[in-house]
Amino acid sequence: MVNVVVKEGRSTIPFSRGILMRSIVRSGLDEARSYGIAMNIKSELIEKRRRSIGALELFNVVRNKLSDIDPNFAEKYKLWRDIRNHEEPILILLGGVSGTGTTTVGAELGHRLGIRRVIGTDTIREVMRKIIAQDLLPTIHASSYDAWKKMKVPVSPEYDKIIMGFRTQAERIAVGVEALMDRALYECISAVIEGTHLVPGFIDKKYMNMQNIFFFILDIKDENEVSVLVVDHDVLLIDYLSDALMVFSGDVGISGNASEPLNLRNGMNKFLKEMNVTFRRDPETGRPRANKPGSVKDREQKGSGEFYYNC
Repeated sequence: MVNVVVKEGRSTIPFSRGILMRSIVRSGLDEARSYGIAMNIKSELIEKRRRSIGALELFNVVRNKLSDIDPNFAEKYKLWRDIRNHEEPILILLGGVSGTGTTTVGAELGHRLGIRRVIGTDTIREVMRKIIAQDLLPTIHASSYDAWKKMKVPVSPEYDKIIMGFRTQAERIAVGVEALMDRALYECISAVIEGTHLVPGFIDKKYMNMQNIFFFILDIKDENEVSVLVVDHDVLLIDYLSDALMVFSGDVGISGNASEPLNLRNGMNKFLKEMNVTFRRDPETGRPRANKPGSVKDREQKGSGEFYYNC
């Protein structure tokens, strides 16, 4: 067996298809095709009886193969390399209301870009609660929706009390977010910070003017897709942990109903039917995937009454 090594400066490491695949994924290419490219490069090196390859040469080989698939992948791969070689850390801020997927997008961004630190503003709020007494900052000791109840000055009737409470809490949490960014910049550590408390205007402008800090607000244009996002977020976990479930339905604060205990398939089928969402199982990864509303697969499953993929 021919052992191939990758050389970069004075360093030498064994060629790893797994490591190369993870770097290719950051171009936006899916894992299956990324691994195929890594396998192909390893085979070519062995056929040529190459025992070593320079890191820059390997980068160019990958970039050429990505360019053959789609020039956009090649450009993104180059951009990722430029970011990795940049001395300054990358800080990505993701804001958005509950249900827009800040946690999901943040985790995926961290995975794609090789950023290990993904921190939620809920975590920052919890740390601040342990450090700062309720008498000093009462609004951080409540949920985002109930923060107004902790405000010392009553909210004027002309203003929405929930929004005013949230604004006050977001302003307080912004102090913790800025402290976290200061530390990350000082230690040169890249991070993704996500959560509902990240609101434009509450983060100091000096951070927003930095070229290595990026601030995004996630929004869902089609409200019908909100339920799909939340369900997609949890179905895989339900698959792993549950063999039976109960379906709750009704109007919040008015009336509610609970089904009898159902097996996983019947319970999920009942729930998804009420949500008018169908799911299929990805043939390669086994992960749940929501069908696009109105797609062929969506119509087929609704026609057969199978909203939940076969277990």
